Amino acid sequence: MSGDGRRWRTRERPADPAVAAREAVGLTVKAGRLLKVRSGYQYRIEVYYEATLTGGFDGLMLDPKEVLEARLFRLNELPAGMPAAHRELAAGL
Repeated sequence: MSGDGRRWRTRERPADPAVAAREAVGLTVKAGRLLKVRSGYQYRIEVYYEATLTGGFDGLMLDPKEVLEARLFRLNELPAGMPAAHRELAAGL
């Protein structure tokens, strides 16, 4: 699970990974350990957490402007087009 730091997220009011997952795709998850924090262009901050799906997929909502396709994969069967940074995170799980 990952997300970027939005302008309404601050040090005093950090992003809650479980809330972020519900807002972004409608899934209920339990956030696990922090995996990585990455920053770069125009101070964008990306935060990656390990997460466990605690609900089903019934609430799954995908924004077609942001997500072309969503599927589950075994770690050894990740798609070739997956970004290298995401592949590295998955390899560490």
